[in-house]
Amino acid sequence: MTCIPCLHYGLMALESLRLEKGYRDFGVDIDNTDTPLEAGLGFVADFNKGDFVGRAALMKQKEGGALRRRLITVKLNDPEPLLLGGEPVIVNGVSAGYVRVGAFGHTLGVSVGLLMIERDQGLTAEFVRNSTFEIEVNDRHVMATASLVPFYDPKSERVRA
Repeated sequence: MTCIPCLHYGLMALESLRLEKGYRDFGVDIDNTDTPLEAGLGFVADFNKGDFVGRAALMKQKEGGALRRRLITVKLNDPEPLLLGGEPVIVNGVSAGYVRVGAFGHTLGVSVGLLMIERDQGLTAEFVRNSTFEIEVNDRHVMATASLVPFYDPKSERVRA
């Protein structure tokens, strides 16, 4: 009998690689309660195209300053713990959200994931860069690095090659 975590090919490989790249999976990482801006997918909304369902609400959110909710990428600083999803996230000592999905990223050598965090004052790139992130994995707080861009190939240079 083969151990499921040992199957690092097929769908498990795809899961690991897509998380390193920051690719979203509808129904897992994002759902119909997340706006494209909150999900980090604002680039897919063409505001010059004309009217579309939800355009007014999305424009209002876009013009409203820093978003209160953001889906961001995260990687653990310790290679040992494994993210699976559902782990609580502590930002600057305050509970701020949870990991939506996680897996071990073999290219990066650590667990990676996507997490949704909320902050009333808004979430800017500077805030994410300068904050302390901890993720509770098996009753242990593990330091993590967070980013608004993927950790692997953030400019998609390898994808275009």
